[in-house]
This record gives sequence, C-alpha cells and structure tokens, in this order.
Amino acid sequence: MSFPGNHLLLSERPAFNIPPVVTFFVAVLIVIHIIRRTLLSDETDATLLLYFAFNPARYGGNEGIGLVWPGGQEADIWSLGTHALLHYSTAHLLVNCFSLLIFGGFIARLFSRIGFFLFCSVISVGSALFYLLFHWGEVSLLLGASGFISGLMGATVRFFLWDYSGSLLSSSQAFLFRKSMLIFAIFYIFFNILNGLGFAFDPFPGIAPDRVAWEAHLGGFAMGFFFFPLFFRKRFS
Repeated sequence: MSFPGNHLLLSERPAFNIPPVVTFFVAVLIVIHIIRRTLLSDETDATLLLYFAFNPARYGGNEGIGLVWPGGQEADIWSLGTHALLHYSTAHLLVNCFSLLIFGGFIARLFSRIGFFLFCSVISVGSALFYLLFHWGEVSLLLGASGFISGLMGATVRFFLWDYSGSLLSSSQAFLFRKSMLIFAIFYIFFNILNGLGFAFDPFPGIAPDRVAWEAHLGGFAMGFFFFPLFFRKRFS
C-alpha cells in the first residue's frame, strides 16, 4: 500500500508532533480532573461518579429491590463513554495522558479529526461492554481512558503488522516495526490475561484501587485492532 506524494520515512518525522485533536483530548482529561479535585467536595465527586462512571450494576442485579441509579436509563447509555473522562487519581490520569500522547499522537494522523473522535468513542463503548460481560450486575465502577487507549494500541499494532505503512517505511524499518509490534501485542495480551486469571500484577501500584481492569483493556485492544481499517484514511498527514 503506497501513500502518494509522501516520501518521508518515520525516522525523519519530528519526534514531538502531536496532532491538535490529541492535545485537545489530553487537555479535556486534565481540566476535568482538576475541577474534580479542587472545586468539588468529596460527596459531590462521589455523586458525579455515580452519574458518569460505568457501573455494571445498572444493567442487572437490582430486580425486586426497586433500586434506581442516579441518571436513570439515560446514564445507562452515556456512562458507556463518559467513564473514559474520569480518573481515580492524578497518577492514573498522568499515565493515561502519556499513553494517549504516544499512541494517539500516531493514530490521529491516520484518521480525520472526526474519525479519531468516533474511533475513540466506539472503542470506549466497546471496552465498557466487554467489562460488563465479566461483571454483570456488580457494583464495580470503571473509570479511565485506558480502554480506548488500549484500542489505540491495537490499531497501532494492526497498522504495522498488516503493512499499512507503505512508502513511509524502508524494508528494514518495516521488518523491525512488525517484529516490535508483535512482541508488544503478545506481552500486552499475556499480561492482561494473567491479571484475569488472578495473577495480579500492577505495573503502576497505587494508581487505581484494587485491580487492573484487564477486561476493558483486552476489549479495547481487540476493537482497536479490528476496527482500524474502517477509520483508516490511507494517508499520513
């Protein structure tokens, strides 16, 4: 696959050339977190989480007790996406922002701005639904952008393994990137499966409580990998 009119190899591109849409995403995440930590009381923030974090208990487990979660049926829908805008801690936010700059900074240049927004939205919803499969009816709040960031990782792996890079890479670069992406994908999937099997390993302890949301990570990664061709615009701008 070739990219007409584009002859720069990846190694010749600026190391820090973050697309505006990614900068905007990061700014939104930071502003929301600052507002929660500085302007909201603990009680108000807890209420905010009940409205906008993803909660599997909304979809089952409340039969016969008359429990209605804040936001009602509308929140059942919007929380599939809004959970990605909230984070457990400042460290949790910073790790996700850093990952978003790396993977989002690359993938955003392969999509239109609207396409990138839609891609992240679709992946956020998909990762939440995958999380729901394993926690149906449980009160187990899902927060953070790691679901759709995992999708950006999956899309990056797909880009290099399926040789979408075309003339952007020399043959030696293409081989190196494919090998690196394959190793990364195997490690990332294996790491999350281990967490799912109970061999908990948190590379950033203390960032989020209790456990790694491996379900959302794997669901997001898979969706990013398989949905990438639907959004790819076949040029590197």
